[in-house]
Amino acid sequence: MLKKFFISTLCIVIFLQTNIFAQTINLDQAALETKKTHKSPLVYLHRTGCPYCERLEEFTFDDDDVHDYIEKNFNFIQINVSYTEDIIIYKNKKMTPREFAITIGYNFFPSVLFLDAQANLEHASVGYIEEKDFLIILKYMKTDAYKTIDIDQYKKQIGFTEENSETTIDKRQKL
Repeated sequence: MLKKFFISTLCIVIFLQTNIFAQTINLDQAALETKKTHKSPLVYLHRTGCPYCERLEEFTFDDDDVHDYIEKNFNFIQINVSYTEDIIIYKNKKMTPREFAITIGYNFFPSVLFLDAQANLEHASVGYIEEKDFLIILKYMKTDAYKTIDIDQYKKQIGFTEENSETTIDKRQKL
């Protein structure tokens, strides 16, 4: 009798703990809110223990200029693919964070995804990005320059040269 009680109690604790900390992230709803807030979803895909993810958070996202620009212009959504209990709603389908990363085609971490008002992927940046370079990408996306010119043309247009950046934007990024 005591053994059944212990097992039942343990099952309830595990169930409650999983459901208390699990969250539902509705990307479809976030995209719809773009029309009201004028802030497009910026999805940050990362995983626990990823050194490049930690570096992006510590240096790039914590930079005052980057942080302020994101806060003012984007709906910042973090998705940790290590959290298997979370539910992501994307294109009217429920999935785990890992399934979402695979579905959208960015199962690399960190990845920063820019979605439009219909939750379509507009741009993705993969890997660690320096603050200055990331700020350029943010402005490139917010001004809709990506619709008419490539990133190199945009950098020339705003007067950005390689000399005023310690690194360049990774050419493997989808622009």
